[in-house]
Amino acid sequence: MRVMLDSNILISALIFRSEHINMAIDVASKEGNRLLLPTYVIKETRGVIALKWPERVGDFDLFIELLDFDEVETPESIEGVEVAIRDEKDLPVVLSAIAGGADVLVTGDKDFVGVEVKGLRILHPYHFAEEYGAPEGLG
Repeated sequence: MRVMLDSNILISALIFRSEHINMAIDVASKEGNRLLLPTYVIKETRGVIALKWPERVGDFDLFIELLDFDEVETPESIEGVEVAIRDEKDLPVVLSAIAGGADVLVTGDKDFVGVEVKGLRILHPYHFAEEYGAPEGLG
C-alpha cells in the first residue's frame, strides 16, 4: 500500500510527539507499505517549523533524512482531475497523492473531511493506524 502523509502529521510527530501520530507513521512504514512525501509537504512543513519553532529546523531535517520514503514531485495540476476542496492551499496535497499513486492520504486536517477522490482513501491518523495495523488498545 502506498501511504502519503500530510504536513500536519509530520509536525505533530516531531513537535508534539503525538503517540497516535507516531503509530500511524510506523504503520505507514511497515513492510509491504511505501511511505510517500510530496515536495510540497516537505517544503510546507519546513516553513511552518522555521516560523513557529526555528530551533527545531535541524531536528526536522534529521527526521526527514532518517525516514525511508519516496519523494513525490508536486504537480501544479493534473489534466482531467478536478477536486472540490474547501481550502485551496490543500489542493497540492491531493494532486501529489494522485500523482504519487497513493492508496491512502493520512491527514488530521479537517478541510479534507468529505473530500472524495477516486482510488484514494483519506483517513485521520488514528483511524489509519487502527484499520491498518496498530496494536489493540491504541488510544
